[in-house]
Amino acid sequence: MTLNPCELELDLYCLGLRLAPNVDLAGTRLNHWSESGSTAGLEIAIPAAPLPKREIYVNVPVLESFTRLSPYSLARDPAGAHVIVDGRDDSRYLVRLPMAPAWHSRLTSRDVPMERVGSLRGARLHIAVTPGTHVDDVVETCWAAKNESDVTFVELERSPDGSRPPGVFAPYVAAIKSDVGMLVGLQLGLEHERGDALIALGVDHLSFGGVATDLDAVTLCARALPPGAVSAEVVAGAATAPGMLEVVEQIAAAGAFPVVRVPAGGTERDPRLPASQELRRVMLRVYDACRRHWLPIGAAPNGESSLVVDADDAALLAPRDPGFYCYEGFRLWSKLAGAPALWKRMRVA
Repeated sequence: MTLNPCELELDLYCLGLRLAPNVDLAGTRLNHWSESGSTAGLEIAIPAAPLPKREIYVNVPVLESFTRLSPYSLARDPAGAHVIVDGRDDSRYLVRLPMAPAWHSRLTSRDVPMERVGSLRGARLHIAVTPGTHVDDVVETCWAAKNESDVTFVELERSPDGSRPPGVFAPYVAAIKSDVGMLVGLQLGLEHERGDALIALGVDHLSFGGVATDLDAVTLCARALPPGAVSAEVVAGAATAPGMLEVVEQIAAAGAFPVVRVPAGGTERDPRLPASQELRRVMLRVYDACRRHWLPIGAAPNGESSLVVDADDAALLAPRDPGFYCYEGFRLWSKLAGAPALWKRMRVA
């Protein structure tokens, strides 16, 4: 049975991908484990029609041993294009392998490779703020990503051990907003003061990782920022499927939109991870909860990340009833009406 792009995305996150010996991955975004905690995998872009965005980005597990049992393999068609082949029924899906940008291997003025400062994950630039991250390096890397890769959204990630103080983000946010002019997102924990202290700097998006049942910080930030500017992760495997559904409802009720992260670290697949059919139920609930709370998912331009399943991807799973078309009309209106304000926030201060 042929899958739609979101269904294929979920399957690839869960099952991974086998690589044919003759597939040349030179120059692609084949990510290994890094000190910043970035997820390993091969970046793949799936055509997203009929979604309003062009592609769905997926960071597909390919290095873990469990991927050897995956029914999916990567090959080339006679025209040379990359295709994913499902060995169960020989279904074929045309995909694109994004190439690593040229600026990845370039040095900053302080002789630091830009790929050590930040890297593309989907359409976003991800920068892990560590003790060795210099503001000047960040600014130069952001300029390169903006000018050469058309990146409009940069996400500053918290330190992998979560020990960096909240104020460490302040100079980076200020420099990016004033010197480069990009939408800036922060990946945070649940501490209230982190959101409070940084919203005033002009942060455009806050993402909460590892969300527990206490959503006070999420609610506080969702009220302080425009609709659709706060998201919170639902980590697959951290709870049972019914527990994940409950967390989705809590996040949406707090005024944030849920995104689903499927961890694939290590050599063996975590047995606690749900199957793709269970994730499909979770993503259906994500879409339904966002619809019921009128959250404008997918409004930010070029904001897609390959590390999570974005909430707007689930539109491909929802039943085509009157509520669906009403909500999709609301999403389109929100995107068009909010575009001038977003582009204004991307101007150099």
